[in-house]
Amino acid sequence: MHRQASNALDAWAARPRRHALVVRGARQVGKTWLLRDLGARRFGTTALIDFQLDPGAAEIFERTRASEVIANIEALTETRVTPGSTLLILDEVQEVPRVIERVRLLIEGVPALHIALAGSALDVALRDARVGMPVGRVEFGYVEPMSFGDFLGAVGNAPCVFRST
Repeated sequence: MHRQASNALDAWAARPRRHALVVRGARQVGKTWLLRDLGARRFGTTALIDFQLDPGAAEIFERTRASEVIANIEALTETRVTPGSTLLILDEVQEVPRVIERVRLLIEGVPALHIALAGSALDVALRDARVGMPVGRVEFGYVEPMSFGDFLGAVGNAPCVFRST
């Protein structure tokens, strides 16, 4: 299924000079689905860490060298992380706000790595936890609920175009 938000994710992934992507949006709008779909379509591998299912995974980001963090991500996800051909998804990151600050180590240490952070309550966590966002190293995307055009495409119909006369 192709969603309009996929176009923006494709553009982000294709840019040679890009920042880590913070994907925000309400619950159940498809943030994780869109990121997994991006990984399947555009990357050789996808490494996913879901902090709601495994909050202990935050310890990985306490290391001081990017190479150690990558090695631990590979061990946890059983996925080879290769900059340029791996999408790293850090899902439900609001569960461990300190990871948002610590991801700066990866952003600076492995700039070719595609990193996407997502979470349903991310806006609340960013506001309440007073998280030190890696300024100048992240960009934000917002996922809206599926549009009517997305729905029509998913069921095999071309989206309708409204024309005024």
